[in-house]
Amino acid sequence: MTLYIDTTNPKKIILVLKKNQKELFRHEEAVVNKRQAEKLLIVMDKFLKDNGLTWGRITDLEVNNVGGSFTGLRLGVLTANTLAFILGLPVKGLDDQSLNRQDIKIVKPLYDREPDIGPSKIDI
Repeated sequence: MTLYIDTTNPKKIILVLKKNQKELFRHEEAVVNKRQAEKLLIVMDKFLKDNGLTWGRITDLEVNNVGGSFTGLRLGVLTANTLAFILGLPVKGLDDQSLNRQDIKIVKPLYDREPDIGPSKIDI
């Protein structure tokens, strides 16, 4: 069973459970004030429990690794890569620009614009 994670929209978390690329369960969690980082793992755990599943039933991970919110994109990709490493699962992105190093495969985030995280050095 595949767990798909999408945090590219700063106002929500999208989780989907798939089997053979067929969507079985879907959950969209509204997020207030860009608090995805605080909620993501809690929402994921509840999503699995609500659907009668444990982490042991997940066979691979998929993450939206293209565009959207800079911080949200990093959060989803980092979480998917970390879970894949800890659980020993394969991980892939929607645009599979994965980095392969020995036995470790991680998904690389693909940003569609510069981050808006403070004033530009040119403006200072």
